[in-house]
Amino acid sequence: MPRLGLLVLAALVAGGAYLFCTRPDTSSGSGYHAVFLENNMVVIGQLSGYGGKHPALKDVFYVRQNLNPETKAVANVLVRRGSEWHGPVRMVLNGDHILFTEPVSKGSRVDLLIQEATLKGQ
Repeated sequence: MPRLGLLVLAALVAGGAYLFCTRPDTSSGSGYHAVFLENNMVVIGQLSGYGGKHPALKDVFYVRQNLNPETKAVANVLVRRGSEWHGPVRMVLNGDHILFTEPVSKGSRVDLLIQEATLKGQ
């Protein structure tokens, strides 16, 4: 019986370590994560279920590049998803196609743009 107790304890410790290592880092303070996908797309949002088969993002943004035809200068613009015809409220991802994630730091340029978009109601 003591051996079974040790096995259960080991399983609980391993499970806790797995959950700790696979959860998104929220120490950044912004609550948003940049998610880098295999298709070179980067989406930014509030991430849940990371480490599982189908993590989800809500309050999703992506970067669109605008080319000025006269100067050929490229400008990056942060765009909030949700204005599409189907009006998505969240994005469910295939966890197998996520390369990595990074927390968006509080006070970073992306964080400030998200705050600005939220204030404008975009």
